[in-house]
Amino acid sequence: MKVIASVYSVKGKREKNEDSFILGNKINELAKSFSEIKTECSDSQASFFAVADGMGGHTSGEKASFMVVNRLLEIQKSNSSFTAEKLVQEITKLHQDVLMENSSMGTTLSGIVFQKGQCGLVNLGDSRTYRLREGVLAQLTYDDSLKRTDFSAPSNLLLNGIGGGLVSISVYCKFSSDLIIAGDKFLICSDGVHRHVADEKLSALLLQNVDVSKISPSIVQAAIQNGSNDNCTAIVAEFKN
Repeated sequence: MKVIASVYSVKGKREKNEDSFILGNKINELAKSFSEIKTECSDSQASFFAVADGMGGHTSGEKASFMVVNRLLEIQKSNSSFTAEKLVQEITKLHQDVLMENSSMGTTLSGIVFQKGQCGLVNLGDSRTYRLREGVLAQLTYDDSLKRTDFSAPSNLLLNGIGGGLVSISVYCKFSSDLIIAGDKFLICSDGVHRHVADEKLSALLLQNVDVSKISPSIVQAAIQNGSNDNCTAIVAEFKN
C-alpha cells in the first residue's frame, strides 16, 4: 500500500505560525507563515503524518511544536517500524525534553504512523485526526480539553499535551491492522481548522474527486472563511494499493 499526502498551513490572523507538521520525510520550517507540501510514501518503512500545535499562552509554542516534529523525523529515520509501547516511550521522553528546554512551552500532537502491515494512531491535546471510509467521516481522536466535560469552560484549556509545565501526560496510542484500508482518506488538523468547519463540510471536501493537494487548501480556506483567527493546518492523506 502507498499513501499520497498533502499539507497546507497558514498563520491566519496570528503574528506567527505556531503549528508544525511532519509529512513522511518532510517537516515545516520553524514558524513559517505559509507552507504547502505534497509527498508519496510506501509502507516499507515507518512514516509519520502528524500536526503539532504550539499551545496558545505558552512561551515559544512554535519552538515546542517544531521540536516535536523534528524529533519524530529523527526517530522515524532510525526505526523501520514501531510498536505502541515504543511510540509511547518516545513521546514521553519528548515531553521531558521539551520541559527541560523550556518548562512553560508546550504543544499538542495528533496523527498517524504508517508502516508495513499496520498503522498507529497517536494523540495528545486538541488537534484532531479524522478518517473518511466509504463516504463516512469518523473522528478518531478526542480533545484533551476541560470543555469536553465542562461545556462552560474556555475551549483552550487543555488537560494533556507535550510540555506546557505538565508533570505527567497520557499518550493515546493505538495500533491496528485495520485502522487503514485502501481507499481511506485521513484528515489531520489543528483546532484552528476543526473549530470552524462542521463535520458535514469536512466530509464534503474530502469526498471531492481531486488530488489531495487541492483538498488540504480548500479545508483551510473554509476555516478562514468561517471566521477562524488562529493558525490553520490541514494534512490530507489518501491510501491506495
